[in-house]
Amino acid sequence: MQKHAVLSIRYSLYMPQSSSMWKIGRKVDGKEYQSKLFAAERLEKRRWLFKNITFPSLLNSIKNAPGVETEVHILTSSLLPPSEMDLLADIVRPYRMFKVISYEPQHANLKSNVADYANSLINGSMLASLRLDDDDALSGDFLSKLSDYMAPEFGGFVVSLCKGYAALLDASGKIVSMKEYTWRLGSAGLALINQKTEDAPEYSIYSMGDHTKIDGRCPVILDGRSPSLIRCFHDFNDSSPDFPAIKGRVLTETESHAALSAFSIDPRVWPQTRVL
Repeated sequence: MQKHAVLSIRYSLYMPQSSSMWKIGRKVDGKEYQSKLFAAERLEKRRWLFKNITFPSLLNSIKNAPGVETEVHILTSSLLPPSEMDLLADIVRPYRMFKVISYEPQHANLKSNVADYANSLINGSMLASLRLDDDDALSGDFLSKLSDYMAPEFGGFVVSLCKGYAALLDASGKIVSMKEYTWRLGSAGLALINQKTEDAPEYSIYSMGDHTKIDGRCPVILDGRSPSLIRCFHDFNDSSPDFPAIKGRVLTETESHAALSAFSIDPRVWPQTRVL
């Protein structure tokens, strides 16, 4: 039985019809939302975080799950400045499993890319649709652990590999503190499992609506047995950051380095002196 996974990552995707879903688009008109989304400082920071945190973690996870055919779909906007589009393309160009998909504002959506992929599969194939922000990370064994749930008996289930770490970043993108963190039904790596069939169920995790309320719409598996995710907190979060409110144990510098190494995170973002 073939196993497939599609990770969908919003990368400065301009969706004016859904602007209120994210902090950056609330209480502003379309022009101001667009200006904030494509501000040079924001784009530079998001690109740096994606390149040094998200991207290497995904490469490692894909490498460690050879039994899962995986694509990473980076969903962005046709309005992304050409220079930024070129820099993004340069990051992923050597790796065929990474696809940059650009949408015109009036056609932007979060589901069609998964539907198109599903339509290319043979009936009976298992498909996991995952969501991930462009500044979060997945563990090296994330996809191999998820593979255990990619079976017909889990069709229609959502899987949340919810144990991991919260990381606080300073303005330069350097991690200054890490905590143990359990994010049940969090957006990082949240996966909808389905089997490809003729009647074509809804395949995209984004079809399930608000990720914090998914357990009211479908059966959910919470697996917090080992660290699977890193959620980053910084000034450019698209959702409200609340790192101080997290009650998890603060990691020592040595523990932080070990955790980040296990996620294949670039040493340039590691704490070098002390953990706050």
